[in-house]
Amino acid sequence: MVISPFLGQLETHHLLALFMPIIMAMGGNIGTQSATIIVRGLATGHVNREKVLPLFWREFRVALALGLTYGALIGGVSYYLSDYSMNYALAVSISMTLAMLIAVTVGTLLPIILERLRIDPAVSTGPFVTSAVDVLGLLTYFLVSSALLSAL
Repeated sequence: MVISPFLGQLETHHLLALFMPIIMAMGGNIGTQSATIIVRGLATGHVNREKVLPLFWREFRVALALGLTYGALIGGVSYYLSDYSMNYALAVSISMTLAMLIAVTVGTLLPIILERLRIDPAVSTGPFVTSAVDVLGLLTYFLVSSALLSAL
């Protein structure tokens, strides 16, 4: 459902398909890692209402650094593979960074929300984070690439 509105874009810019798995995988890794840290903190009592914002900010900064680093790396690869198109490179780089920031946000906040709803975050967080991060990461990728590649 996420990809179908962008099939025309994928047909025109087939290189976009090449980077879909890495954007989803890296977002999933960051989201799962953040969720694991939060779930563990909730279980041990190290995460409470007062510590959520500083913990989220720390996780966000790490995801930003990783997103910029990996975004630059795969942006460089896309620049080369696209015959030196800066628009492709920017689309992939920006999307990677945003997908990782979305992932850390979901992975950090979802376990806390689930716990407040009295749903065991240790059991429920993984599937929700994985699904949400995949969908939101791909949607971000296609929206960013649509904006940047329409200039081609």
